[in-house]
Amino acid sequence: MATGAAWRFDDDNDSANLTAANVNSLDVGGNVYHRAAGGLFVNVSALIYWLMTSGKPVRTTYAGVADQAVTQSDTNYVYINAAGSLVVNTTGFPTDTTGHIPLAEVVASATTVTSITDRRPKICLFPLDVPRLPSYTVAELGALTGSAAGDSAYANDGRKAGEGGGSGTGVLAFYDGSNWIACDTGATLAA
Repeated sequence: MATGAAWRFDDDNDSANLTAANVNSLDVGGNVYHRAAGGLFVNVSALIYWLMTSGKPVRTTYAGVADQAVTQSDTNYVYINAAGSLVVNTTGFPTDTTGHIPLAEVVASATTVTSITDRRPKICLFPLDVPRLPSYTVAELGALTGSAAGDSAYANDGRKAGEGGGSGTGVLAFYDGSNWIACDTGATLAA
């Protein structure tokens, strides 16, 4: 792989093992870049993930980091911990599968990264619980920041077709990129 070229982790190659012959740094947001300077460093790109807070999933971001040092002559485990911080250690991923997001195993020689194995999960499920949408009032939904098109929620005071103003009994809703929309009517969500 030429210097500066990118290799993308995808559905067909998500467990690919890359060697020093073609890569020296990892962008775990999806791309791996060969670094002409080499060395004992990985790059971790920005990451968006959902964190359960008070029983509701909250869209959370990790800003990313460049030139994160790794330990020479060892296997380094790269993950986001429950507090949202990047951790690189040589002791392994935590055994608590709900308290971290594994990103990669990085093997380093005395002078450079020799391989990177993608360890990101393909899918995350809410364990031991019936899947459910977060519940908000219409006002709370309107005040949310960071909503993206396709986000869904239950508006617990949202109006269904035929319900009058102020007497909504709850409705499923989705965000269209500009407004929260009631699923039953396709109209902008109202209480």
